[in-house]
Amino acid sequence: MKIIDLTDSYIKNILEENVSIRRFNNILDAYAQADVVISPERFCSYGLAVSESLSLGIPTFMAPIPTYLEIGFGYKHAIFPDKNEPEYFAQKIIEFLSEKRNFNSDTKKFRDQNSFEKCSG
Repeated sequence: MKIIDLTDSYIKNILEENVSIRRFNNILDAYAQADVVISPERFCSYGLAVSESLSLGIPTFMAPIPTYLEIGFGYKHAIFPDKNEPEYFAQKIIEFLSEKRNFNSDTKKFRDQNSFEKCSG
């Protein structure tokens, strides 16, 4: 894996171009608009946000800590960096987002294949 130079100006430009910060009264509204969910925590007893995003089929980037490795086990859209270091985490996100993919299509397919009706019927 090639590590990119994460200078302050580089990160600032990436954030200004690609990240918008918004507040939502309902978390489902946030998930409906998200391309990815990112959880870079180093310590966590339980990851509610990552559990929700994975169950909704949203690509989810998580630190490779035991809790997240267990939660994300078996999900193709659970993404972990090779090491628990900011540079590797950032590189994994940039690589994923630079791929020409239709995130909404992948999410819809996952939800259709794992619908409540199919799981309970």
